[in-house]
Amino acid sequence: MIARFSRDNTSKSCRKNCDHFLILTFIVGCLLLSQPAWAVPKAKKASGESTTCAATEELVTLIDQEASSGAMGNYFARSGSLQGEIGPITERLLSATQTTKPAKLQCGGGCKINENPQVFLKIAPKKTQKNYQEAATCENLRKKTARSPIKFGPKQFDSVADIGGWQSDLALGKGADGTELYKRCPGNCSPEYVLIINPALARASKLPKSQISSRIKIKKLASDRPTKITGTVQVICGHARDQDDEKFLLKGGVRWSCE
Repeated sequence: MIARFSRDNTSKSCRKNCDHFLILTFIVGCLLLSQPAWAVPKAKKASGESTTCAATEELVTLIDQEASSGAMGNYFARSGSLQGEIGPITERLLSATQTTKPAKLQCGGGCKINENPQVFLKIAPKKTQKNYQEAATCENLRKKTARSPIKFGPKQFDSVADIGGWQSDLALGKGADGTELYKRCPGNCSPEYVLIINPALARASKLPKSQISSRIKIKKLASDRPTKITGTVQVICGHARDQDDEKFLLKGGVRWSCE
């Protein structure tokens, strides 16, 4: 009798526990089905689909010339000197954003070409040294900063002249940014600069007439927000410049991208 009672009791207990398990399973199933959309993890999109625009761009090179780093020419900002050329070149590039269009850029996946392209201007020494004491150090820095450039900005300026002055001070090691640059690109290693400007803001800037080329039309923004030029400088720390050659290469243009 004791053994039979035990089996009967065990059987009843099992049935009771099984009933509880079935009820619990049913409740959990209902809760899962009734969860709001934000509480249920979304399925991943099929391979090949993208939720953002691809990092596709087209560089339209419009400037490819030389300029001199000679002391006297730059002091007086003469034509042909770095100081005499960078400002006018920048103005020409800003003007070109209103007329230049990408030739090959295709934006897929519902993306479109950004109507506000960036202006870029690369400044690098024409000749560098080959056999010198710091060659290994500068080569290592060149590889490192080519992958991840030293970046200054973005900063806001009132005019093209102001942003040119900032880049010039940076190159001469002046100010906080200049000091930081030469800490990160020390010795005889020579910086190579890429000046990047947001032309959407630059076109709206109020520049003095003496600083505006007749070919540029400065348009006022419809909004009342402050109008500034936004500029960034990226630096690659390269090999030592050949001191016997004062020439620098200037290459600039318009960079179109997808959005």
